[in-house]
This record gives sequence, C-alpha cells and structure tokens, in this order.
Amino acid sequence: MKLCLRAVLVCLLMVGFVLSPAEASEVGSDVLSARSRAALEQTVSESGEKRRVEFEETRKPTPLDVPDGNVTFDVSLPSGIRYGSMTPVHVTAVIDGKPYRTRICYYRVHVFDKVVVAVASLFQGREIQAADVKLEEQDVTELGDRYFTKVEDAVGKTVTRYIKPGTVLDRMRVKKPYIVLPRSPVKIVTDVNGVRIETDGTAIQRGAEGDLIKVRNNSSGKVVRARVLDATTVKIE
Repeated sequence: MKLCLRAVLVCLLMVGFVLSPAEASEVGSDVLSARSRAALEQTVSESGEKRRVEFEETRKPTPLDVPDGNVTFDVSLPSGIRYGSMTPVHVTAVIDGKPYRTRICYYRVHVFDKVVVAVASLFQGREIQAADVKLEEQDVTELGDRYFTKVEDAVGKTVTRYIKPGTVLDRMRVKKPYIVLPRSPVKIVTDVNGVRIETDGTAIQRGAEGDLIKVRNNSSGKVVRARVLDATTVKIE
C-alpha cells in the first residue's frame, strides 16, 4: 500500500447538506469534524484498503459562522490520506452555490493489520522457529510493507538485531539464513567475455543468498568479494 492514498479527481468530495434556518447561524466543530471524517472513510473505502483503519483527530476546527441561505459543504483532501503523517481535510461552507469560508481538520491515520510478532526475546544470529512467533493485530502505520503477515514467511529467517517480546518482525531485523559459513569450500565463478570460469575457493565470511562476502581463491591465495548464489557457489560480479 502506498503511503499516500488519493481519491478520484484530486481527492475532491462534493458533500452537500442543507441547514435549517435555526442551524444556519453557526456550524459547530462537531458538525465540521463529522463531515471531514465521512470524507476520510469514503476515501479509504474507495481505495480498496482491507486493513482496519482508525482516524485520530489531532486538531478540532473552530466553529464557523455562516449567513442565512442554502448551505452545503465541499470536503477535500488536498494531500490525500497520509499514513504516518498529518492528514489535513478542508471543509468549505458554500452559501447559495458560492464558496464562503474553509475550516481545516487535522488527523493522524492509523492502520492495523494481523502481523507476525515475537513471543520471546530473539537475539542476533538466531534462526526463527515457529514457536518463537505468533500472529497479532498491531498498529503498522510506520512500517510500510516491511512486516510479515504469515508465520511461515518468517520461520527460517535469521535475526540481525535484537527483537524484544511483542515486537513486530520488521524485515529490517531479519534476513535469509546463512548458507555459507567461514572456511566452507565454495566454487568461485565469473564470466569473462561470455565464458564461464570456475575455480575452487574458501569462504572467509558467512553469508546468506544474495550477500556479498569475502572468499579466498585457493590457487592464487587472492581474496576477492563475491555474491552468494547457493550453499556452494559464489560469483564475482
């Protein structure tokens, strides 16, 4: 999901309401907040968002005095909905078809999802087991798409930084398991003008698939950096 959701046609929601003469003298903060919240809910619904979303109003609008007439409201989200930052909602009173005054409501939009969290302390270097984690609903507003929603996607990964109990497993804190260990024999491969060249080597560093590690060419003794392809093969790029 992108950090900013934009409604159709530059986020402009035309919401009309006719106030009775008794209501027309002042539009209260609660009325303006209700209009802005309805616009937020509609925008999220139209975006296809399936996760649970909460709207935290951080600043209420001041009441709006309006003259007599046919009063409607135009509600717009000029910045769209921003997960993790302030979302302004503009509520403009329109009198007899003409824009009158605008009030701005400010919200923080929180999104919740069922995610993989640590059951116990997970220390650097540990390979995650099914018993180490569980699914739990958490606020993932600040995590973007860096979290896991399936236990099986986390199991087998290696912890790169300490994770305390109850913490969401962030993809920045785990990685694929190490498949090459120091002193492991490896085949060093490289391509020269389309010709594949192989030589025997020894790993100096540990590495997961895709990692760049140091390896020693057994023939020349030269140390080079190569990318891990599998448990027995590295490639000089």
